[in-house]
Amino acid sequence: MAKALKILFLLLLLLLVLPASPAKAGEGTAVTVEGEHLIYDEAHGRASAEGEVTLSYEDLTMSTPYLELDTERQLVRATSDGTRPVTLYWRGQTFQGESMEYDFVAQRGFVRNASGKVDQLVVAGEDLEVLPLQDALERGIVTAKEVRGLEEGEVVGWWQLVSVTTCQEPHPHYRLTTKKMVVVPGERVIIKQPRVYLGETLIFTYPFDYVVKARESSGVFLPMPRYDGKKGAGLGISGPLTWSTGQAELSVVAWSKIDPEGRLSVTQRLGDHTTFFLESGYIYSDVDDENRWRPRWGFRDERSGWTTELLWSQRESVEIDDVAGVKRYSGTLWREPQLTVEGPWWSDPASGGWWRLLGTWGSYSEEQVEAQRRGGAIDYYGEGAPLGTLQPFWRATYWYYDYDVPDADSQKTTDLAFGFNWSAGSLRLRSTYVRRWVDGTSPMLWDRYNETERVFQRLSVPFGDEWELSLRGGWDLREDYLDEMVYQLRYEVDCLAWELTVRDDRAGDDDWAGLRLIIKAYPDSPLQFREKELEEPGERPGGLPPIP
Repeated sequence: MAKALKILFLLLLLLLVLPASPAKAGEGTAVTVEGEHLIYDEAHGRASAEGEVTLSYEDLTMSTPYLELDTERQLVRATSDGTRPVTLYWRGQTFQGESMEYDFVAQRGFVRNASGKVDQLVVAGEDLEVLPLQDALERGIVTAKEVRGLEEGEVVGWWQLVSVTTCQEPHPHYRLTTKKMVVVPGERVIIKQPRVYLGETLIFTYPFDYVVKARESSGVFLPMPRYDGKKGAGLGISGPLTWSTGQAELSVVAWSKIDPEGRLSVTQRLGDHTTFFLESGYIYSDVDDENRWRPRWGFRDERSGWTTELLWSQRESVEIDDVAGVKRYSGTLWREPQLTVEGPWWSDPASGGWWRLLGTWGSYSEEQVEAQRRGGAIDYYGEGAPLGTLQPFWRATYWYYDYDVPDADSQKTTDLAFGFNWSAGSLRLRSTYVRRWVDGTSPMLWDRYNETERVFQRLSVPFGDEWELSLRGGWDLREDYLDEMVYQLRYEVDCLAWELTVRDDRAGDDDWAGLRLIIKAYPDSPLQFREKELEEPGERPGGLPPIP
């Protein structure tokens, strides 16, 4: 019986469609079965348990009202009693079904009317089937690309007629439905050509596969409306093609004022820490006033909190903003190559903030100028203790650059952002002072910084529990004029948020509008339907550990 129960646990580990490698039952591992009634028929090789039955193995637990085990035929069956489902718990994850059965010889199993959580997804559907990898390939359930890297003898799972969301409510605000969802253990979940619903309204049938892996979502499952002051109104679509060690994504956008743009990006893992990336886009630049192919490629390595990137680019269309969307440079650049290093954030107990080191080296070509640049920086961020309704914050970054061009000066920049988040009744406000000091200059235009001094004021007004309107103004203290206004409308519920942003550039013609959908389970990979990023001066850096 102990041997059969070990096999049962191997099955359960393989059934768990979670982003972790399938575990193997080790020799001597303790297996525990508890229940109100336990019966073993040695003559017929059968065991059964009923009542409050619990089966435990390492960090996995199965709870079921009834369990049967045929040790001769190596079959197991767990069933509910109509009120309590069969439930599997593993590392904080939960799966439920009306029944579970498995044939150990054929390595096939079913969870009837299965539901549960896969990564951050709440999933419900009909039968969850588990079968050997080779059988799944022969039946066309998966492709060789989707399971590349899996070893022979592994299993895959697939769900039929599935509904997927990240909302916890009985009637979710959005959901994806699909006839087939493939689970590649330890790698990814592939939702085949999903239909997208907002509430009960069908919005769109996505022609590609939607992929979730490693606690991030990839691909965009809605059309992408956009607006740019120079390109006009736009509408596009993008979608990923995935395999076990990488992904390709193709996007196309049609514009009212310029020719269509297209972009292809490919990422390929080269081991546990290193990734190769390639991007090639047929992209418009207002400097050239035409669409041109602009490739860029390189390698990225991430380990122990350090990120290193080696990048080459040709005819790169570069637009650089000074502070919060104030344009400093627009032009074409070659990087041949550029090396950048970002260190991890370290805590500073004395101030209660965090700091990190940055470095760069590169060889560049720009408008008949060729130069090499070396630079190093220290970046600091902190938040102070609340002062009544005021929550202070600050960020300071110091960069030192030098160049190999004869008679070229070094360039030193210091950026400071200081401000408060505060409230007045139901109103939320954010006041920020931004200052940049520059000593020296660069022989290149794209790298030539200007001194700036601005103040920004954001006002957010809630309307009920779900809507919020925000206004932000930016005032140039050196030139004494209002250089930008930003209007933002946000709709937020338990699992997602929509953001409509309109930027009015008072200093130039860089006006734009766009929409963003944030799935809260994956806040670091929002679905963007806009051309520009909205920078918030002094905002908390991404990836920063909690402030002590």
